[in-house]
Amino acid sequence: MASIKIKIKRPDSSTFRSWWFVLVAGVLLTLIALFDSGKLAAKPLVPPADGSTGCQFRVTVAEGEGRRVLNVRSAPDLNAEIRGTLDDGTLVDVVGRPINGFRELEGGLYASADHLTHVSGTDCG
Repeated sequence: MASIKIKIKRPDSSTFRSWWFVLVAGVLLTLIALFDSGKLAAKPLVPPADGSTGCQFRVTVAEGEGRRVLNVRSAPDLNAEIRGTLDDGTLVDVVGRPINGFRELEGGLYASADHLTHVSGTDCG
């Protein structure tokens, strides 16, 4: 009876390089798909104004150098952490009365009341 010998070729370094390429390409394509589906997209700083609080304001920032934005802070204090910015003209829902010159925005963040203009027809109590 004849014996059968199976010879397995030993992989060389180019084989491993091509598998790394496949792995990296797969990870990149997965990340692109997640971004495209919106699952990894950044959430807005404050929820879009929908009138749910009954009180709305518009961001009004005076012209100056650079972009016209309003800092949004973690607490009603100028020394509080800046969590982001809102562009001039942005409509926001506001909760409650001013605290230390700040208004609480829906979502629990704060913005300077000096740069928020009340939208007529909304009830801020």
